[in-house]
Amino acid sequence: MAYGRGLWRIAFLLIATCGAIPALGQYSFRTLVQFNGSDGSEPCSGLLLSNGIFYATTFSGGAYGDGCVFSVPISGGTPKVLTSFDGSNGQGPEGNLLLVNGNLIGTTTFGGANADGTVFSLPVSGGTPTTLAAMDGTDGRFVYAGVQLSNGF
Repeated sequence: MAYGRGLWRIAFLLIATCGAIPALGQYSFRTLVQFNGSDGSEPCSGLLLSNGIFYATTFSGGAYGDGCVFSVPISGGTPKVLTSFDGSNGQGPEGNLLLVNGNLIGTTTFGGANADGTVFSLPVSGGTPTTLAAMDGTDGRFVYAGVQLSNGF
């Protein structure tokens, strides 16, 4: 469910393939990936590029329909689902991911122990996300933004 986000979301990612800055209207685009639902749906976050691989999230889709973290080579292709959220470990990731020491750090808008969203960590190779924080309403809820690293925090 796309809680009030309008039609600006698309089910595939595009990347501009241009050299110098072209005149207005002279961009060409290439589809990198198209989602089928089981590998994600409603991509939300910006793309994080590391070692020729893009990492990002989808708000819904994945194995349980609650969103996922995926990777795709810069050349495009089939997305690799790194983890699927199931509600108990988070639901509806939207914010940008952060790469710290080989782990992707991100947030989910809903789900987790209190259904108010989570902050999670996931190895870039994928697997089960580790919940770093489960929002409970007193410390925040419905996390739409990503995280930022500052002085080790």
